[in-house]
Amino acid sequence: MRSFVLVAVPLLVASATVAHSPLKRGVTTDICAHLNVDLVFSDVEANGKPYNAGHIDIGLCVSQVKSFVGHYDVTEAAAKVVGVDKVESKVIELIKKTGVQCSYPPHATPSVTTSNECDFVCRDGFLAIPVNHPSSCVCPPSRLECDGKCGQISDCSTKPPPSRRQNKHKCAKDLTMCGVPDARGQAFKCANVTSDSYTCGGCVKASPFGSSSTGGVNCHDILNVDEVSCIDSKCFVHTCKSGFTESASNDACVATHGKDARTLPLPTTGYVVNSLDTATGSVTGSRVLGHGSVVDEVPGTDAPLDVTRETLSAVKADTKVGS
Repeated sequence: MRSFVLVAVPLLVASATVAHSPLKRGVTTDICAHLNVDLVFSDVEANGKPYNAGHIDIGLCVSQVKSFVGHYDVTEAAAKVVGVDKVESKVIELIKKTGVQCSYPPHATPSVTTSNECDFVCRDGFLAIPVNHPSSCVCPPSRLECDGKCGQISDCSTKPPPSRRQNKHKCAKDLTMCGVPDARGQAFKCANVTSDSYTCGGCVKASPFGSSSTGGVNCHDILNVDEVSCIDSKCFVHTCKSGFTESASNDACVATHGKDARTLPLPTTGYVVNSLDTATGSVTGSRVLGHGSVVDEVPGTDAPLDVTRETLSAVKADTKVGS
């Protein structure tokens, strides 16, 4: 599912691990969650039904809601119908319903990911330590902390604070910083482009900080797809909507009947089809022996009406199947 980070308003959040003990100075608390729900207002009627503003699929914290509502198409549209305050209250309600309490150290900004609602990135030039599972934002010995910033400063009293380039946001190891297609402003998400079905193979929208380029795809945009995932940076279709089936390479949905139906790839082993009934997919007197493919038929018998029908329907009499 997609995550959302608003960088226009610095956010400090804090975790459940310290919720029942005194908080360290500079650490605050927040509630974060993955939202994958319809934004429905049961007390507002539209066309005889409760008003449904649209689907929200994003990671979000309570402290981000005010900025989020004005930067996301669904919530922005809903605000025009029911008002900003009502939309903010509804989104907060949804977050609290499924969210978890998080804790973030000073100089941290939440970066909700599909695997960790409490993930974060460090700002102000600080580095997330340790890299794989960060718990703090640290200014390394090679840099100097001055006026709340961490950078290459030799004399805090005479040198200017570090540039914005030094303060740019970072993602944890193996995650890529991508822009959020449905959001406005400097919104970004940290995604694993090898397994995130919404940013498969790369970012769909470039990071607002110029640290990534586009080239990925949203696997859910595949026409007529039902269930899909991203495996090794490639979309893999598991199931399709009614009337469609997975392509041989599992990267698309093809029609099972009618003029839009497409054939599956021909078997790779080479034999000749002598007679074919394209209406039923029956092959009479066939010498097709496509072992290891969708065809496996003994010469002189009829092929059953099964997954071979689409392949066989594409074959003409006395046509070479392959080599």
